Amino acid sequence: MRKNLEEKIPLFFTIIHYFIGLFLSLKYFDFSNMNSDKQILIFCIEVAFFVLLYIIYKSLTKVIIKRKEYKAYILVFGGYLILELVLLVLVWPGIWRWDDFIIANSAKSLDMVPWQHSFSSMFYIIALKFFPFSAGVVICQCIIIALIVSYIVNKIYKYFDLKKTIYKVLIIIPFMLPAVLDNNLYPLRPILYSYIMLFLLFFMMECVGRKKVNTETIILFILLFSIVSAWRSEGIFFIAVTVIYSIYLIYKKKVSKLGGAAMCMCTIICTIAIATINNYYLTDLGSDKYN
Repeated sequence: MRKNLEEKIPLFFTIIHYFIGLFLSLKYFDFSNMNSDKQILIFCIEVAFFVLLYIIYKSLTKVIIKRKEYKAYILVFGGYLILELVLLVLVWPGIWRWDDFIIANSAKSLDMVPWQHSFSSMFYIIALKFFPFSAGVVICQCIIIALIVSYIVNKIYKYFDLKKTIYKVLIIIPFMLPAVLDNNLYPLRPILYSYIMLFLLFFMMECVGRKKVNTETIILFILLFSIVSAWRSEGIFFIAVTVIYSIYLIYKKKVSKLGGAAMCMCTIICTIAIATINNYYLTDLGSDKYN
């Protein structure tokens, strides 16, 4: 009975939230200049939004049920997010400089800005589906950053078996520096990319200590490696990292040969697919300057 509720509750809230988001999208986004490309984009965004909602509510349900186990994560996440939101209020609607204005305006009309990568535009659109106002992009970025900071701080704390809370405070100091807090409110890809890359590196180290790496973890690795490989051109070396890391996991018998090979091949395919989509939009603009 409890297991059924754990499955049904996230789905229920996902459906409710999805239709609320759909209603708000119709009010916020400009659908006047539609074409086949935008129709395909909208379909992909809607699917991604629904899946993301389900993952969020599924995770929230798990955290609520096991709140004692996740207490340390919740405290760091909540504290860091509150600090970021207070700073956001002081500089509302965030720290915007140049291309981020262009991406936000283009996202409202569902247009891509490929020179800052189409993935950036897609992130903006999905963020604006959660919070349909300009600062919504910054809020989503702050939530993701707070989750990553909480993960890193608690993993370091547990890895070194630090007993005193003061050590946890010391670990979080690098994330509390004024320059870091300032950049967290700047919604351009280098900021979020840096945190995702940092999360990936710590997650790789954590999985080295596991006896086995399950299918869900392999899927997460494919997603993370694909993002860091394709979102910025200098990240292409992560393809090689994926191959080396997969070989290591196979050698240590943490994944099967099939699982390791699948992680490599799927990452390469996804990276090429993301790059191809971005190049398509670049070509559509009549420029291959950033191709």
